[in-house]
Amino acid sequence: MKKRFAVMFSVLLCVVLLSLVFAPAKVAKPIVTVGAAEENTLAPRFLNMLNHNYAYNEGFETFEGLTESAVLGNLSLCENGYIPERYIKSYLADMYGIAAVTFDDNSGELHKDGFVYVKPMGYTTYKHENPTVTENEDGTYTVLTDVTVGAHDSLPKDTTAVTLFAPNKNSAFGFVIIYSNISTNNERY
Repeated sequence: MKKRFAVMFSVLLCVVLLSLVFAPAKVAKPIVTVGAAEENTLAPRFLNMLNHNYAYNEGFETFEGLTESAVLGNLSLCENGYIPERYIKSYLADMYGIAAVTFDDNSGELHKDGFVYVKPMGYTTYKHENPTVTENEDGTYTVLTDVTVGAHDSLPKDTTAVTLFAPNKNSAFGFVIIYSNISTNNERY
């Protein structure tokens, strides 16, 4: 009788263990938080995008603001005061998900078909570091960064930024920036 009980108990224990091992587990969507030192494929991708982005705060409110960001992001392609439209269009699509754009031309007699005129102006640079990446429930990612803002007419200022990235299969990066806000009063996000 004891032997029979031991065999039944062993069989039952095996069934329970096997069901635990092979049963499909319910996996909660993880919240991924990434420090600067951790290896992660998203943090470097987001930093790359942010360090090539020039649109912040209300710069996301108008097409003109985003176009100005695209011009600044492509200054290395400027020749004789112009950047080919295709580069600006590609930048807008890859960084912000804006496709099928036409440009209002207010360059007057400086207009050149197929090109965007680069207005002479000073501009601000941004250097993002130390990302903290959090995956949101809707599949977007919130990224907090330390940022050094180098205005053309003042000393650099250290502050923080919060940026929302959304997956986008049409972007060369796999993501687009929905918004990026830089703290203007030295408060940390």
